Amino acid sequence: MGDMVCYQYMYKFASVKLNFNPDNFSDNSSVCDVNKSSRQYQLQQQVSAYASSWQLYFALASGVPGLFSGVIYGTYSDKIGRRFLMVLSTVLVACRYIAYIIAIQFNLSLSYVIVGYILEGLGGSFNTMILACSAYTADVTQSGKSRSLRLMIVLSVSGFSEIVAYLSYGYATQFLGFKCTFLIVLGTDAFTLSFIAFLPESRSGKHMQTLSFRQYINRAFRFYTEKSKTNPYRYLYFLCGGSLFFAVLGSIQRHGMEVLYLLDSPFCWDSARIGDYQAISSGIRNAISLAALVVLLKCATEELSAVFLGLVLVGSFCLEAFSKTAIMMYAVATLGFSDTPYKLLLKTMASSKTDVDHQGALFASLQLVDSFCNTAGTVLCNMVYELTVGFMRGAVFLYMAGLCMISALLIMQTKNKKKNSKKKTSDPKIISQWDYNFVRGFV
Repeated sequence: MGDMVCYQYMYKFASVKLNFNPDNFSDNSSVCDVNKSSRQYQLQQQVSAYASSWQLYFALASGVPGLFSGVIYGTYSDKIGRRFLMVLSTVLVACRYIAYIIAIQFNLSLSYVIVGYILEGLGGSFNTMILACSAYTADVTQSGKSRSLRLMIVLSVSGFSEIVAYLSYGYATQFLGFKCTFLIVLGTDAFTLSFIAFLPESRSGKHMQTLSFRQYINRAFRFYTEKSKTNPYRYLYFLCGGSLFFAVLGSIQRHGMEVLYLLDSPFCWDSARIGDYQAISSGIRNAISLAALVVLLKCATEELSAVFLGLVLVGSFCLEAFSKTAIMMYAVATLGFSDTPYKLLLKTMASSKTDVDHQGALFASLQLVDSFCNTAGTVLCNMVYELTVGFMRGAVFLYMAGLCMISALLIMQTKNKKKNSKKKTSDPKIISQWDYNFVRGFV
């Protein structure tokens, strides 16, 4: 909910800054006038580009420190536990919303909000929460399809909560204003902290050897740097990491681009209607994604399921690039079910070959991919949008489709290389024995 409110406020700030108000015009043209020579249309494009620029600045402010903090926290979580990451991420993400409230209260420029994004980045942003939840789930589940399904259930619960957020944020900003809406978001963060307080820790880490700071950091990269003789799954780690890189790079900014896409012509939806659309589309995606993953894993391997989901994701972006009606956008939402399970399978394919004492380090390395792509993807998407909004507003979605296609092509290679990785994950050279006694006590 917080992200969508932030996007809306950026657009509102840009409209005020550029004095964009349809009531200021004396002609009879509408806000959605598609005549590109009209004053309203030209000013509307400037507002959209200006808001897109602020998204770029904020992504850099949060993403750059997040590149380093996520790796540090993730590897240390194998020793200190996962709950610490959950608390840290929640508190520092809240700093961003506090910065917005202060800016609104004192009528400050968006430049001051950057401080909140920097603090958020120091905690690894929301990616750290995803890292912690993924590693926590891996701690208490067996590897393979079972882990994939349980991780999907965790993400589905998060996804269904988005429905409430999407349904409420549009109306909240309209009737309560941005300040009260941000206060509501802070309240949800406080509730999250109260829930974490009662969550049992999945990792004690007491049996693990104390390592130096450099050794902890190296744990996140050993999956890709260890030689093949002692690391039989090195090629698989590279393929999964590379596929995840292009998938996240291509889709990380989808919601942000959709907000700008729907605010302008030919849609020109208000915040309430956009919220309704995102709530319904989120419900469609989550309902289909969980059911589809269950069916796919019963009928095919994780590799083939990932390839299928990747190609469906490409198709959803291609359709969105040429969408002109609400029906087409809901068709896009239906095909978009493949996004979450596709990225999930890329992670669980690597996780299934990794020992429980290294799950935090593995997910830290994957989170580094997420954080880098969050920053780079936002920068590139906003650049593409600004360059193409004048002649084809949907071109940015074709760019996203191309990146996701590269991801799907990479993951196709895992089928060919799977035969060469016959070693079991109990090889003492690269992993230690798994100890489930602690976590099984409360499962």
